[in-house]
Amino acid sequence: MKTVPFLALFAILILSSSYVSTVITTPTTEQTVDNEFKQFRIHRQGNAVSLSWAVAAPDVSHFVIERSFDEGEFFETLTELGCTGSATHKYNDPFQSGGVFTYRVVAVKSDGTQVYSQNQTIRIVQRK
Repeated sequence: MKTVPFLALFAILILSSSYVSTVITTPTTEQTVDNEFKQFRIHRQGNAVSLSWAVAAPDVSHFVIERSFDEGEFFETLTELGCTGSATHKYNDPFQSGGVFTYRVVAVKSDGTQVYSQNQTIRIVQRK
């Protein structure tokens, strides 16, 4: 008879986990990235990972910077940046530990369409 409370707790954990919300909020309107992103590069810069990118689309309202710890299977949003209209855009992600990080940039157009950059992965090794 202890099964019912366990199942209820399990159902609550599943329904409230970030895994479920990530799957639900995954956009289905991905477009070809080669036509929209001219470039997307990442590299280590001091105690940060530096991202830089350029887009060809003139109607981008803002960018969403995303990071993944599982080689790009699930992403978390780091920040949103307004589109300044400049040729290139940049963001620095400070990190606290080593590991493998995968980044992508989502260009959100004024009509709400989301365009994804290619994934870029970097491995940070902490020195002892």
